[in-house]
Amino acid sequence: MEKLGKLYKFLSILNVVVLLLLEVTSADLGDADPVVLTKYGKVRGIRTKEHYEFRKIPFAKPPLGQLRFKPPQEPEAWTDILHNEDFPEYCIQWNTFWNTTEGIEDCLYTNVFTPNHPGKSDKKLPVMVYIHSGGFMFGRGAQFRADYLMETKKVVAVVFQYRLGSFGFLNTEDSHSFGNMGMKDQVLALKFVQENIDKFGGDPNQVMIFGTSAGAASVHYHLLSPLSKGLFHSAFSGSGTALCPWAFQRNPKNSAIKLAKLLSCPTDNSEQLVDCLRNRDADEIGFAHSKLMDWATDPIAAFGPSLEVGNPDPTTKFIHAHPADIIQSGKVNEVPWIVGFNSDEGYEHTLSIFRDSKLMLELNGKPDEIYPITLEYVNESDQTKKQITDKVREFYFKNEDICDRNMKNLSNVYSDKTYVLCTLRSAYRHAKIGKPDTHPIYLFQFDYKGKSSIVTLRGFSREGFGSNHMDDIQYLINSPLFEFIDEESQDKPFQKEYVEMITNFAVTRKIAAFSQDRPDDVWQPLDPGGNIKWYHVTSQPKMEPITDAWSQRMHFWDQFDLQEYSVAGKTQPRDEL
Repeated sequence: MEKLGKLYKFLSILNVVVLLLLEVTSADLGDADPVVLTKYGKVRGIRTKEHYEFRKIPFAKPPLGQLRFKPPQEPEAWTDILHNEDFPEYCIQWNTFWNTTEGIEDCLYTNVFTPNHPGKSDKKLPVMVYIHSGGFMFGRGAQFRADYLMETKKVVAVVFQYRLGSFGFLNTEDSHSFGNMGMKDQVLALKFVQENIDKFGGDPNQVMIFGTSAGAASVHYHLLSPLSKGLFHSAFSGSGTALCPWAFQRNPKNSAIKLAKLLSCPTDNSEQLVDCLRNRDADEIGFAHSKLMDWATDPIAAFGPSLEVGNPDPTTKFIHAHPADIIQSGKVNEVPWIVGFNSDEGYEHTLSIFRDSKLMLELNGKPDEIYPITLEYVNESDQTKKQITDKVREFYFKNEDICDRNMKNLSNVYSDKTYVLCTLRSAYRHAKIGKPDTHPIYLFQFDYKGKSSIVTLRGFSREGFGSNHMDDIQYLINSPLFEFIDEESQDKPFQKEYVEMITNFAVTRKIAAFSQDRPDDVWQPLDPGGNIKWYHVTSQPKMEPITDAWSQRMHFWDQFDLQEYSVAGKTQPRDEL
């Protein structure tokens, strides 16, 4: 009996050892859904065919009830293993295309994508954090996936959401609501990355933030904010910077009052205004956002980043001055920065106007009223607005009505005023104050025309036009907006090389040649002392000087002291673009 007992004990131990070996082997092969211990609790991931996904991880308390219109707070810890098979719902917003309110307030979540089973490799990978677009009014971080980035096996990817519209940016210019909640959501998400990404196999000392449109402007803001210092180490902005006219609110209280009137809330007392809005149904507020546009879909950003003049604690202010003033002061978070724009940013907006005969009649019939709204110079003086309108009509349209014949020129003026000029000036000013050896600025123009485009997906032709606003992001990070680029796609060779170049930037903070077949096609940093050159991104990319046509259009706008490039009461030095 004693021998049998010893044998039974031995077999039991052997069985446990075998089971442990099987478990380890299964984990090594990636069969087991991984569990990661974050600062707040355990999270279980999901194994896909090629990588692992951790979905709907809270990085903040739900901003509900009294937390509406307030800065984000860290989430409560949880005891059970958090396991979400679904991605988070969108932050509440007005969908301009479907004319409906969508999303919920409980939306502050992040998704993490990793090519490796966490904990099974000692090597920590660089991290790429995507900030979604949408003019600070709409957008859906949850719809973006990181399949293309995971194919490289080089990086961990993070996609988070932040509050939008009045929920993220209501500013009464006093202590009752001082704005920038959405930007502080982003800061808290970046802090979550710093504190937890190593558990997912990421390196917190190699974080690159990247985004398009409002996401690109957000990236630029993090270069300017003291709250973001040390939270990232390289940056990429496509089609947007903090100097773009839609990216900064000079008079945020006006939008707060306009919203309050739409919802029958008091407007002469900020405390009552905020309390009233705080007790309104979220869908009501979302619907009211649809009434904030003055013409067509303009201004696109009725709410957005602004100065926190009512914040009594300067240490918690997201920014302390106008973005142009911060850059001029040199008090920026210096990191290598890729920044650029697409060749025909304004085409989709142009199409939306051309397909509406009423809008066309108003644009041609009331230029003094409509131009300042749609081209974002409505805050200039009446005299300046009239001067700009007259000169725009003469320079871009030769004082003719806008029609099919000069449709391209309308796209040009939208591109120039709302995206290109602000991008070039941001890049140039950062290059002037930066250290090119350690903190280079890489300027690009994206001009690759693939199978899918925002405009072709809506049934329009783009013959004679280049890359539209947002067309570039489909080659870095996939979403339902665009067709998935599989191995059989005609765009796959370009997409692979483009992702390879940008992920290498996340890894090394330097730009290598676009293709190994063309090792001399090197993307050079911007030299503020020389002629402007950019990297022309096509199927055969190369460095090119700014063309005469582009230069003339940029110099046209130099004659105006536009508010987005200078602090009120000050005149900035001319940018020698």
